Amino acid sequence: MRVLFYLYLLVLLCGCASQPLPAFLTPRDQQLFVQGMAEVNAKRELPAAFTTLKKTYPESPWTQKAQAISALLETIRSQQKSIARLERDKASFRQENKSLQQKNEVLENDRKKLRQLLIDLEKRSR
Repeated sequence: MRVLFYLYLLVLLCGCASQPLPAFLTPRDQQLFVQGMAEVNAKRELPAAFTTLKKTYPESPWTQKAQAISALLETIRSQQKSIARLERDKASFRQENKSLQQKNEVLENDRKKLRQLLIDLEKRSR
């Protein structure tokens, strides 16, 4: 029983320590996908390798994964544009808010002065 356990453990550990296939044994579609992922990590743009993969191997499971990643990259790009636009709007709104607060302070001071004038006029008329 112990021998079977150690044999099972040995097989399990050897399986976990396997090396990736060398490039000449890796299918070309998988190579393009891996190359594209390296480009995504480096540039954060849609890699040319994904385009080649889609054109050359349209039925590959790697093409489907590349298309999903391309869609995510496009979503990220559009969200970044939206964030940039919202940041510009936020800066504009903050400036407008500051301007309105200053106008509000001026109006509040004018209201206080008018109130005091009204009180002074009532005192004079008595």
